[in-house]
Amino acid sequence: HSLMGMVEENEILQVLEDMKLSVDERDKVAGLLEEPRELCVQLGWYLAELEERHGALEDRLSAARTETHDQMAKAAQLVKQIAVLKKDVAAARGAEEVARQIEARRRDEALAVLAQVKELERAVETAKADAEVAQEADANHSKDLKLAHAEVGLSVDFESR
Repeated sequence: HSLMGMVEENEILQVLEDMKLSVDERDKVAGLLEEPRELCVQLGWYLAELEERHGALEDRLSAARTETHDQMAKAAQLVKQIAVLKKDVAAARGAEEVARQIEARRRDEALAVLAQVKELERAVETAKADAEVAQEADANHSKDLKLAHAEVGLSVDFESR
């Protein structure tokens, strides 16, 4: 870039020399050329700085793309984990419902057994009461028999005299 500028400048100086300008006129033209030369140098520095910034921005962009890619991969992994967890939650809810049904069935069975036990207890109480009544009746019957035996014995004794 600057080599091309130097070639152009040399060509210009050659043209000026060919024009047979005086030294003053040549210095004047060279002075006019000095300002653009400085501007070119400054522009060269500015261009280098811009290229450096551009490189830094490219690096940052590349890093951001990599980071974004990594974050997207992590997000995809999280989405998969969430899907698995949702299935696990659904399965746990299903199992919980089955457990509730089993618990309700067992509770109903336990209540039915309890009702049977109470019924049996009442039957036992009734049987005890019936047995007491029967025992009492048996005792009364035995007394009646003894009395009857005693009466018969008395009457036999009485008749035999």
